[in-house]
Amino acid sequence: MASLINSISLPKLTKVVNYDNWSLKMKALLGSQENWEVVEDGFDEPTNTTGWSNVQLKVLKDARVKDKAALYILYQAVLWTSLALRRLQVPNLQKKREIFWRRRIREMTE
Repeated sequence: MASLINSISLPKLTKVVNYDNWSLKMKALLGSQENWEVVEDGFDEPTNTTGWSNVQLKVLKDARVKDKAALYILYQAVLWTSLALRRLQVPNLQKKREIFWRRRIREMTE
C-alpha cells in the first residue's frame, strides 16, 4: 500500500468547496486499498484479548493495519489550516479526530 500511495497524487482537501469531489476520490482510493470498510464501519479497539485464538489475533492485527492505513491516507490528503492543526494537536482528541473523519467521509459519500 505504501508504495502505491507514495506513487500517486492524493486528492487534497483544501477548502469546503472541493469537499464533494475530494470525498468521492477518497472513497475510490480507500476502496481500492480495501480500507473503505474501516472508514465506513469504524474500528473499536478491544479492551481485552485474553483467550483469543491465533486466528482472532491475526484478524485483529489486520483490522488495526487497515485502520491506521486509512487514517494515514486521510491525513495526507488534508491541507491543515493553522487553527485546525492547533485543535488537533491536543493529545486526548485522537479518538475524536478519527471518529470525525470517518463520519465526515461517510456522510459525504452516501
